[in-house]
This record gives sequence, C-alpha cells and structure tokens, in this order.
Amino acid sequence: LALVNPVLLVVVVPVAEAQLIGVDTGSMFFKVALVKPGSPFQIVTNVHSKRKTETLLGFEDGERRFGGDAKTLASRRPKQAIAFAPRLLGRSPSHPAVAGLKKQYLPFQISEDATGRGTANLTVVGGGPADAPDVSLSPEEAMAMVLTHAKSNADRFSGGRVRDAVLTVPSFFTVAERDAMRDAAEIAGLKVLSLIEENTAAALQYGISRIFNETHTMLVFNMGASSTQVSVFEFTSYTVKKGSKNQTFGQFKTLGKGWDESLGGFAFDLKLVEFMADAFDAMKQRKGKTPVREASDRSMAKLRKAADKVKKVLSANKQYPITIESLCDDMDFRGTSITRDKFEEMSEDLFNRALG
Repeated sequence: LALVNPVLLVVVVPVAEAQLIGVDTGSMFFKVALVKPGSPFQIVTNVHSKRKTETLLGFEDGERRFGGDAKTLASRRPKQAIAFAPRLLGRSPSHPAVAGLKKQYLPFQISEDATGRGTANLTVVGGGPADAPDVSLSPEEAMAMVLTHAKSNADRFSGGRVRDAVLTVPSFFTVAERDAMRDAAEIAGLKVLSLIEENTAAALQYGISRIFNETHTMLVFNMGASSTQVSVFEFTSYTVKKGSKNQTFGQFKTLGKGWDESLGGFAFDLKLVEFMADAFDAMKQRKGKTPVREASDRSMAKLRKAADKVKKVLSANKQYPITIESLCDDMDFRGTSITRDKFEEMSEDLFNRALG
C-alpha cells in the first residue's frame, strides 16, 4: 500500500523468512500480533489467556512483576510499580507529560538522569533485594523490560523465538522519543523493522485489502489512556498494466492530524478520583483527620482502581453506589452514589477538548 504524508512513500515489505511481531505499545495496555509464513495473522494471548496486557512493571524483593501481577502489586505497594513507561521515553523531568504524572497520584520517583543526558530517571522505593532495596533505572530500561515480557509471550505463543518487530508510536513522538523506543527494543533483544504511527497503522489495516472505486475519506479517532490522536485519511486506487492485464492497487494519504498529549481515559479517571476523595473527606467521621490525598499512597491507589471501575459501570448504567472497603484509617467508603449525568458534567471540559 502506498502511504503519502505528504510525499509518496511506497512501503515495500519483503517476504518474511521467519516470524515477526507487531507491538501496539499503549500507555496502559499493549497488544502483540504474530505474523509467520504459512499462518494467518494472530493476536498473541498472555499467560492469563488475555489479548491485551497491562503496560506495568513492578518490583518485589528484587524480582520483576509484569502485566496482571504488576497490577496486583500496584494496589498493595504502589511505590513498587511503574506505570506509563512509554510517556517517559526521551523526555526530561520537566516535560509536561512527565511532570503531570506527579499530579496523578503515581508515587514512583522521577529525577534527572545522572549521566547528563537531560532525560528522566526512575526510582522504585523498596522493590529491590534486602542489600539494595531501591531500584533505579532509565525509561528505556523500564520499557525494555515491558517489551521483553511482550517478546516472551510471543515466543511462548508461537513455539519459537521472535527477533523482528514493528512497533507503534504516537503521532506526536519526536525523533529523540522514537530513538528511545528503538533503544528500548534493542535492549529487549528485538530488531525494529519499522516504527509506525498508531493511526497510520489503523488506516493501513483498514485499507490493506480494499480497492476503492472512488475517493474515500476517513477520520480515525484514537483516545488511549494518556492521549488523544486524530487523523484524516484519503483512500484511492490506481491501476497499472502488467503484461496484457491491468492490476489495481489501493493507496492512501494523510490529509491532516492533531493530538492532545494529556487527554486520555486516565484524565476521566482522575475526575472520579477527585470526586471520591472529596466525598470521603466530607464524611462525618472523617472530621479532623488527615485528607486521604495526603494519608497514604495505597489509599490513592485504591481510589484510582475504583475510578476505573466506576467509569466503566457508568457506561451502561445511570447511577452507581460507590463502596471501597478500608480506604483509609481502617474506614470504609460508603453511602455515596454518582450518576452518569454528574460524571458527564464533571468531564465537560474534557469532552470539549476532545471535540477541539
């Protein structure tokens, strides 16, 4: 398929001699697709038989935790888990996307890399062995661990060893951020054949097997966990003569794209986190106690987990009673309900940003 953005770039994919994977590297989840000769396109399932895996990394007693195991650890010991690793690649601690993590009640420590690169460095408190309890690593190393887990899932699923990969990246990734993703893949033992924008990958999948008799224009709206990307594509076909026959091929070009790096599903979760934190602190028996936002990282982890559940329930229900056992100071959070109308009212500024 020909990609035009803004000049014509013809992507030539050689016939694969061995299996390769495509990894959709999201901020909160990743998915892996396996392509190998003689077999149809397959989505790799993880050890829990799920088609998507949490982009989470945890450390406990010097051992790594991935996916669902890291998610469980993040609920128990929030400081020992790293979330949103792709958002940190190639960025400094002062980058808005990195600095914004501190406002989202994610307790892992971020500092400037000691090598003078100007990029962020991560510290997990209490995740290492007894003789070195803190774990310090770069975003590339953290992302490499996630990609290593993705590769191991693919190896197990395919019954072989995977070396080559195509990775998705957001539209707004800079050259430095793309290079950091490549570095992470190299550390993970993967050879990157290509980095492809997420929306372009969606357009390619849509158009790869279609022939368009007339110009077809499509908008791809992609709201992930941490960002929103929108692209407009134009699909057409062209015909070439091969011998005595004509052969028609599809092609597309990007007409325009836009994004908001800090508008994603997690922004909606935070609206609910703030609502629940205020409601909990307003309870009669909470008078005079330390606000839940300042009390413990574990309490805020429970609120983040509950917010994700409430958001999903309100997608299909008009009202939901919130209950969180032993949220803070051995006190349960009960007696508060939220309606879908209230949630939409709270999120009006986010909807307006998405429309923009």
